[in-house]
Amino acid sequence: MPLNCLISYAYMNAKVLRMVQATQGSIRWMLDSGAFTAHEQGRPIEIDQYMQFLRDYGHLFWQTIALDVVGDAAATARNLNTMRAAGFNPMPVCTVDEDVEAVPAQLGSECRNLCVAGGVSEPLDLYATRLSQIRRLAGPDVWLHGLGFARGMRVAGTAVDSVDASSWMAGQRWGQLAWFQSAVGVRNIGWREALSRPWDKLPRGAQRAIVNMGLSPNHLKDSASLQRGAVSMLGVQSAFASLQYAAALEQRGIRFIFAVPSVDLTMCLLVAARHATQRAVPWAACRDDVDNARTIQTERLGEYAREASNNVDRLWRLT
Repeated sequence: MPLNCLISYAYMNAKVLRMVQATQGSIRWMLDSGAFTAHEQGRPIEIDQYMQFLRDYGHLFWQTIALDVVGDAAATARNLNTMRAAGFNPMPVCTVDEDVEAVPAQLGSECRNLCVAGGVSEPLDLYATRLSQIRRLAGPDVWLHGLGFARGMRVAGTAVDSVDASSWMAGQRWGQLAWFQSAVGVRNIGWREALSRPWDKLPRGAQRAIVNMGLSPNHLKDSASLQRGAVSMLGVQSAFASLQYAAALEQRGIRFIFAVPSVDLTMCLLVAARHATQRAVPWAACRDDVDNARTIQTERLGEYAREASNNVDRLWRLT
């Protein structure tokens, strides 16, 4: 079961729920409360509705995260207490404004998992220092998860046990060609910029990604193919680079969790995983799956996810 994904409750609908159910045993799912997403969209998550969802479907998830309130440690603590009083044991969230000295009380006697907010917004030095302080207070046996924390290989120098990020979608979202660089992490270059440069002026990682994927200059000029829909050429390449990144972090004892917002974008990750080799995702091998993505989602998603997970497991052992 090598693939680890996080889905936000803010994105939950019938289609997403069917995907989570269909991929049990192939994807290890983590459920985020969706507080940050809802905050950005100006529509708060109702704690009673969240808890009802957990009663009905919480068994589908490896971990569930408590409903936090962005930037409000006191309100976050009240939500956590409400959930615990209702019989849940979610991962607490240490918000950016919380005094880290409160961490032991937040964990209590039974909780051995903790999320640390600020991975997206805080400067790395500040966030890494806070992680070290929390590790010291929580002890070595508590699992620390960095929310939205993807800072390349610098993540490996911190006290986290796992991180999640949506940056693996850079290809589909922003039209970027991605590659993995072992000392740094995932690197990107915009495809329009790549087209504007002479070949010998492109970063070597970008050159290797283009060649190993089997792309020609004509491929790079085909904007419709590059970014068409959720499962695009650049999307698949970006997902592949992050699979390599996940493998590198796993070797250092850190689990990378792919944050996914929809069934379509999860399909992009699965296409990359199913066709990955040690060197690349050959685009020619992906074309049939890309063209038939809708059919795969509706008719054989569970089988396809198993094939994708088994291939990644064979290549990188992302356990």
